[in-house]
Amino acid sequence: MALPPGPAALRHTLLLLPALLSSGGPGTPRLAWYLDGQLQ
Repeated sequence: MALPPGPAALRHTLLLLPALLSSGGPGTPRLAWYLDGQLQ
């Protein structure tokens, strides 16, 4: 599922980030890798 580029994707990321950081856990590195792929 590729997010649309631009403000929509950025807003989506900003909404998800606090929940992912607070949960910590093994999903965080995977998310960072996923976001890195989306931003390139």
